[in-house]
Amino acid sequence: MKLSDIPPDVQARAPHLMEMMRASGLELPDPEGWQLLCLQYVRPENQKSSGGIIIPTMVAREDEYQGRIGIVLATGQNCWSDSARFPTGPRCMPGDAIIWPSAGAAAQRFKWGSVQLTLIPDTSVLATVPAEVDLGKVVGG
Repeated sequence: MKLSDIPPDVQARAPHLMEMMRASGLELPDPEGWQLLCLQYVRPENQKSSGGIIIPTMVAREDEYQGRIGIVLATGQNCWSDSARFPTGPRCMPGDAIIWPSAGAAAQRFKWGSVQLTLIPDTSVLATVPAEVDLGKVVGG
């Protein structure tokens, strides 16, 4: 998958992460089967809190280990194909921000260049985050 395949409105949800992916020069892996490929949201470095305090890089980097919010970049060919489990159709689509569980082996996180990607099964989507929500305010606000 090429970065140019990601629509501009999706890239706008996390421009600092998209820039990091562009800088790495790597194409993205294609998810297989029931997996969703997600860009895990990590706060930009030197971000200020709502009270004006600069968040240390070390704290911001914790999102890589603790974060469970990300943007769906691609879906495997079998996602949402089980009509018994998904009678109303897909729970999310590429471009949606989602929340996934924090426990268990469902999520497979890995570093790809300088960004954190996560593969999760289609059954692990807990919620979608509305498009108008600023992810930077949700993660560590």
